[in-house]
This record gives sequence, C-alpha cells and structure tokens, in this order.
Amino acid sequence: MFDHKALTKEKFVEIIGQRENTKDVKLVQIDLESGAEKGQNYSGQVVSCHLEAQVNGKSKTYKWMAKVPLDDPDKYDFLRMLFMEQKELGFYQELLPALHDLIAKRGAKIDLKFCPFVYGEFKQNIPRGDCVHGSMIMMEHLGPMGFTEPKAKRSGLDLDHVKLVMKSLGEFHGASHVYYKYKHDGLDQIVEKEPIQAKDYMSDPKMAAIMEPFSAGMIQSFYNALSSSGPKGDKYLESYRQFSNEKIDPCKLRDQLTRPDVCRFNVLCHGDPWFNNILFKYDGNKPSDVCFVDLALTKWASPTIDLSYFLFLSTTPDLRKAHMSDILKCYHDSLTLTLKSLDDNPTPFSLTELIEDYRKCSFFGFMMAMLMLPMILANKADVLGSEEFTGDFSDPKVIEEMNKLSIERAKITMAKDPLIGHRISCSFLEMVDYGYFTL
Repeated sequence: MFDHKALTKEKFVEIIGQRENTKDVKLVQIDLESGAEKGQNYSGQVVSCHLEAQVNGKSKTYKWMAKVPLDDPDKYDFLRMLFMEQKELGFYQELLPALHDLIAKRGAKIDLKFCPFVYGEFKQNIPRGDCVHGSMIMMEHLGPMGFTEPKAKRSGLDLDHVKLVMKSLGEFHGASHVYYKYKHDGLDQIVEKEPIQAKDYMSDPKMAAIMEPFSAGMIQSFYNALSSSGPKGDKYLESYRQFSNEKIDPCKLRDQLTRPDVCRFNVLCHGDPWFNNILFKYDGNKPSDVCFVDLALTKWASPTIDLSYFLFLSTTPDLRKAHMSDILKCYHDSLTLTLKSLDDNPTPFSLTELIEDYRKCSFFGFMMAMLMLPMILANKADVLGSEEFTGDFSDPKVIEEMNKLSIERAKITMAKDPLIGHRISCSFLEMVDYGYFTL
C-alpha cells in the first residue's frame, strides 16, 4: 500500500473538517497512489487521494490531488529559493479568488480554466530534515471530472487543442492585466509590488549564479541535440555558436526576455504552460474544455513568453508554419474581448504589436524547447526521474555527475527518435526566419 509521511489520517480529518465546517469526521478508507509519471514533476511529489468518510453521520467521498515537497533536504533549499510553494499557494488562495471577484463585479462571461482548490498550507521555518512537511496543496482530482492528459502529446498538439489553449490564456492574461492595473492604480513596478506572484526568480542574478553549473551541462546537451538534429546539424550548431560569440550568450538572452521592460504590454504569465501542465476534456476525439495546473513559476512579462513556451514545447514546427497567423489572431481576439469586458479604459494592444512581440520573445520558447525536448519527449524507460538527481546541489562534483547523466540520456533519446531531431532542426530554422540566426 502506498503511504506518505505528510498525508496522514489526522491530516485528512483536519482538512475534511475545515471543508465541511464540522468536527464530526470519521475516515473509513484512505487510498493513496502516485499522481505523476516518472519525469513529470521534479519540484515535488503529486499524490492521488481517494477518501471515504462519515461526515455528520453521512457517507462522503473525496477525490483529491495533493502536491507536497520531495522528501529530500538537498533539494529543499534550492527549491525554496524559487518561492515555488508560495507562488502556487498565493495563486489559489488569493489571486484566483480576486480574479473571480473582478469578473463577477463586471458581469463578464469569462471562465478561468484552473483546478478547484481544496486546501493549502506553508511552513516558513521547517527543519531541513522535515522538509516533506514544509507545504501542501490539495486540489480536486480532475480525472473524475472528465479531464485527462492530451492525446498524442508526444507528436504535438493539433490546432483544436492549440486554439482552446489560446482562448483560455487570453482570458487569464487579460484578467490579470486588469486586476493589477486597478489594484495598484496603474501598472508601474508590478514586480516590486507583487514580488511573490510577479517576480521571475529563475532569472534572478542569485539564482543564475547557482544555476550556472547546471546550465553548462544543459548547453552541452543542447549542442549534442542540435548537431544530431539532421544532416545540417553541424551547420546549425556553428551558426548558434557564432551568435553566442558575436552577440550575447543565448541563456542570458532567454532570461532577459522575461523582464517586463522588454515589451510594452505585460500580463501575469503562467510560466510553465506545456502539455504536461494542461489537461483536456474531450467530446469524442475533439477537445471541448481545458484546465491549467502547476502555477509555481508565474511571472509578470509579455504574454508572448507564455505563448512561445507553449507553442515550441507542445506543437510541431509544421503546425506553427501552417497556422501561426491564425493562432496569434485567436489569442488576440480572446485577450481583446477580455480587456474590453473587464476594463472601463482597456489598454490598446494591436494584433500587429502582438506579432512583433512574439517574434522578439519567441527566442525564449525556442531555448526552453531546445533544452527540454530531449527530456520531455523521451521514452518512459529513458526519462530522468527526480530520484536520479541525488546529492547536495551545492557540491560541484554532484552537479558534474548530474550533467553527465543528463547528457548521456539526451544522446540516447536523440538516437532512438529522429522526429525529435526534426523538431529541433525546424525550430532552429524558425529562429533563422525571425532574424536571430544566419545560415
């Protein structure tokens, strides 16, 4: 039987009691199982919880998904620096209710696509050895509600999936833009005013220094992937290195693009909207609804940061080449309608400006995809699990061994699946079209 240190009978009784506003709770059955496949979550543990209880003498069933920290003190300090727990808890406990309230007050017909929240807790000064009890997020299990992982996600989401995501991101982005505008009587210095939700801690200089050893291994994996991406891979790699030597380090440019001063129009970005963090409901084979999960990397930036991240990681270059104009118009229509329905004086943001910002910020999505595609598209047997990243992250020897493991696993993936190389090479050519690289 699967069990967990933090998900105890006493804790579930406490949560049910709070939810039902009663002390008359008797648990009859607890069934726990892992809620994520290997390689799907590196920042915490996801646990599926099925509970049978007697509440005020009546039988009740609860199906929840719990997210708790990894039981690994060596990862604990690192993850705390990213404020991931506070971001996600703050989103569900404070921001999402405030957005719902704004929508209700304006009488707008907007349905934000996020999971119903059940319970959350956070402990600031938890001992490292007890890090598994540092936080908890409990949400409704989306499976019984009809949601599932996207079909054929490894081969790339189709246009129906993409348009559903574009519409929903447009509504969320627009609502966040209006909410912060009225909360602070303007949009100046939102990152300073809302540091938990709006700051990109991944790009913070302190974190960049810590991530430098990781980046070295990731870049080497990228070099291998790019050079192995097809018959012209070595030529692409030469062009990439020339860009890096003559202009700017690509990783630094990637991080700079997330700053709110890069583009005129900014929103609260999801920060991690790829296919493993988006669930769909289906009517036959066609997606009919969508739900976003994992709000641990939110940031105040151009909406095209989210768009490029989603499109480069979750769709194929062929789909983008055939439908990019339609995709961006779908997003812009949704964003514009949301701004108009919520804001007495909506901020003008034209489709032309969106296209220009996407071309500028597409490099962010490209870099994230190039670093991650060999991992996220790997066969299950070749995926790196969080349990394989062991040891103290401050130890250079540990980082060196982790980098070696990542590089070797990426080589295996590229050798087994030539379609990944095709996606990488075609994505590189997109950046040539956008004026980043030359051939």
